Amino acid sequence: MPYPWQHGDVLTASDLNAAIAANAGAPGAVGPPGPTGPSGTQQWTAGNVTTLSGRLTLSGGMLDIIQQWTAGTVTTVGTGLNLAGGVLTATAVGGGGPPTGAAGGDLSGTYPNPTVGHVAANAIAGPLAYSQLPTEVQQVPLSFPFVGKPAASQLVNVPMPWSITVPSGLAGTVVYDTTKATASAAFTVNKISGGSTTALGTVTVTTTSNTSATLSGSGGTLNAGDVLQIVAPASQDATLSDLGITLLASRV
Repeated sequence: MPYPWQHGDVLTASDLNAAIAANAGAPGAVGPPGPTGPSGTQQWTAGNVTTLSGRLTLSGGMLDIIQQWTAGTVTTVGTGLNLAGGVLTATAVGGGGPPTGAAGGDLSGTYPNPTVGHVAANAIAGPLAYSQLPTEVQQVPLSFPFVGKPAASQLVNVPMPWSITVPSGLAGTVVYDTTKATASAAFTVNKISGGSTTALGTVTVTTTSNTSATLSGSGGTLNAGDVLQIVAPASQDATLSDLGITLLASRV
């Protein structure tokens, strides 16, 4: 029933909605903008791509840019770099310079170092031997402690779990005593192998200081199962006590 209505008219919802729509006012002011939506994926249409330039890669449907830089024409490269066939690569460098025989970043080869022994790692089959490692890695300290005064002819035995070499002249041996000796005291270093005893050298603790000693002897090699032995002097010193003797051996 169209508007206006008369007394006694029966109205329906559709009549009310039609009357409201017919009497709509002027449009209101534009509201504020809504929040920005998520960014879309940049796309373009370029037909079928059949060839990529040297700076682009296409893998698994993904087009990537290869990072490059412009540096003009390279005519020389610094130490540690290699330029061959237009490819610039880094070469491994040891303490004394680039590796001998290493090319194109190949790390196998000889790595010189002016202070540390080196090996051609790619020329060795199997594990490295101790003799091929730097001296500091080969060395093994072996200590003989004496609590109180060493008794006359006291023995200290150290069985060897692996092969070692005691250097000539017992080089590297050090001593310390809490109470200095009254007179020089000679301690004998022996090797026991297969029931036989062989003298390797002598550590003579002197009276000069708590760390003074003279060393002598030919040294020698002990195998696993051999025993490194130190024997105190046949006569006990009047004052020497709380003594430690450390031999510096090398793994074989």
